[in-house]
Amino acid sequence: MKTKHHASFVIRHSACAAALVTAITLFTAAPRAPAQTVWTNALSFDGVDDYVQVADADPLDLTNNYTLECWFKAAGFGGLRGLIGKYHTPNANGYLLRLTGSNLDFDAMTTASLNLQTSVWYHVAAVNSNGTRRLYLNGQPKALSGTPLTIQANTDPLCLGRDYLAASGRVLNGQMDEVRIWNAVRSQAEIQTAMYHPLAGNEAGLV
Repeated sequence: MKTKHHASFVIRHSACAAALVTAITLFTAAPRAPAQTVWTNALSFDGVDDYVQVADADPLDLTNNYTLECWFKAAGFGGLRGLIGKYHTPNANGYLLRLTGSNLDFDAMTTASLNLQTSVWYHVAAVNSNGTRRLYLNGQPKALSGTPLTIQANTDPLCLGRDYLAASGRVLNGQMDEVRIWNAVRSQAEIQTAMYHPLAGNEAGLV
């Protein structure tokens, strides 16, 4: 295992993960056309020990009214695989967005029969609006079932591509790009308008 430090990020990856690039490009990738399938600025994760870790900070401790977004492409599915999460120790109850098989799990609410495919780029946006959870895949709403977590502030790090650090094997096998975390409720229209375009970085509500 090697560890690279870049600004406030820690990128953890194995010696053979040559495709892993710096975390900064995760937030500054070039504009995407809807049909584009080759993304050159994405982070690659090997499904074993590659992930990005961001130190705990007050702006990341979102408990209500937030939106989590990213583009991802899976090379394989199986069990729980993290996308965006701040729930890594027992009873931390931070927010989470992850793969569960070929479905998605947002704060313990899950989709059904989503049947995500390997080698396909998907955009996911997960919204907590005063406790009501909504999930959009490629800009379209998807039903969620289950009882959502009661999210609380904690001292856990934010991890990309890794779910629950206290357990093993919950690492994304695939790629991620354009991770966006908002301390605001994004509407479907706002998500659809911005999902294919880079941000300036000073948008209201962008963490």
